[in-house]
Amino acid sequence: MPTPSDDYYERLQVSKRASRADIKAAFRRLARRYHPDLNPNNPEALDQFRAIREAYDVLIDTVQRQRYDSGHLPEDWQDSLSVPQTPQDFYIRGINQALSRSYRAALDDYTEAIQRQPDFLEAYLRRAQVRYVLGDDAGVLADCQQVLRLERQNAQAYYYLGLGRYRLGYTQSAIAAFSDAIALERDEPQFYYQRGIAHEDIQENDAAIADFHTAVRYFEDQGDLMGLRRVQTHLSKIPSGGQFKRGPFKLGKFQWGGEPSQEYPLKAPRPGRFLQLFLAILTNPAGAMRPIYDRLSPRQATQVGCLFAMVANLCFTLSGYQLSSGVTQAERLATSRILLNLWVTGGSAFLGLAVILAFSRGWFRRRGRWAGDIFIAGATVLPLGIFALLVPVTLILSPWLGGLVGLFAMMLTLLTLYSGCTQIHHQTEQTATWVAPSLLFISLSLAYLMWQTIR
Repeated sequence: MPTPSDDYYERLQVSKRASRADIKAAFRRLARRYHPDLNPNNPEALDQFRAIREAYDVLIDTVQRQRYDSGHLPEDWQDSLSVPQTPQDFYIRGINQALSRSYRAALDDYTEAIQRQPDFLEAYLRRAQVRYVLGDDAGVLADCQQVLRLERQNAQAYYYLGLGRYRLGYTQSAIAAFSDAIALERDEPQFYYQRGIAHEDIQENDAAIADFHTAVRYFEDQGDLMGLRRVQTHLSKIPSGGQFKRGPFKLGKFQWGGEPSQEYPLKAPRPGRFLQLFLAILTNPAGAMRPIYDRLSPRQATQVGCLFAMVANLCFTLSGYQLSSGVTQAERLATSRILLNLWVTGGSAFLGLAVILAFSRGWFRRRGRWAGDIFIAGATVLPLGIFALLVPVTLILSPWLGGLVGLFAMMLTLLTLYSGCTQIHHQTEQTATWVAPSLLFISLSLAYLMWQTIR
């Protein structure tokens, strides 16, 4: 395999007069050849892919390409930007900040570049991207509109305009923006994928399937297996949407074309499979919430969430029964009523949390389904119920141990709810940091009031 050239144009096998379209086409052709997903056991292919990606990131950006053509190397830019002076300096430093995930610092640098050069189109577009990551959808729309005033034919501006509109709940307007982006760049799979999600959200299934199948074709051409997996997630939820007219194209364990996979998507939650979901949520909520939810249809997500809640409620009730052991027959009759009250109280915590999650989703204008609210609520109360079973034992051994077990259960519960808010409700990390404990506090308070009312 050839060693990557120091010249970015040679890496992409294009001339110095190549247009943006030529550069993009060359990158896609080479990415298909060296993509790490298609060469899992070839480290040289990974190095080659990184090299062409580095060249592409510089040459596709107008400002960075101008600097490169003038003889400045990217590794020299970091030293020269310790005290940025020109709008271009702030712009390039903003790119470096975004690459290191210092999004607030990147936002400040892009804003400074725009203040120094109000017609800096690239800075508006980069700032829109950072604002989308930070959850500032109104800012995304404002920046994209400014880009389109400066350059009407900008596909990326329409794309981010669609993303911002969709997350604000303007689904039809988002579809229109994605369609404008597709009209300008018809071979970009991400545009079709996002428009398919919007169509799916308003139950225009035929249009969604058509967009997802087109996205599959282009993701396959680029060797983007992660993109293919994301499309399969959505196609599996649409009736008759899981088969492809093209193929066969193998993706890991899954077969694209022919018969649908027997392992993906998840079928109805049988006992063995439910136990797998149960252990995954309980042991790794941050890593399992989104992958599991994506592999479930809305009906399956509702079923799994309710099953989680039933398990948690059963454990909660059994814990109360353990605490009441060793009493007289008369007291046991009273205990039966207590157990019923415990069951109702635990159920009210789950239902209250699901309703509050739906309310918070509407308040923060996040797209989602009632099935997602039930799934998050069920997964959240699960650790509380499981660890409630340990309370009687730990209290006998040591009150301090019981307190530590309760604290651990509460921390795991908060982590689960936080993961659901960020991964399924698409709230920003900053918002979810405050929303998750607030929702948990409200739902537990409602359950306590229910207990005081019926006891």
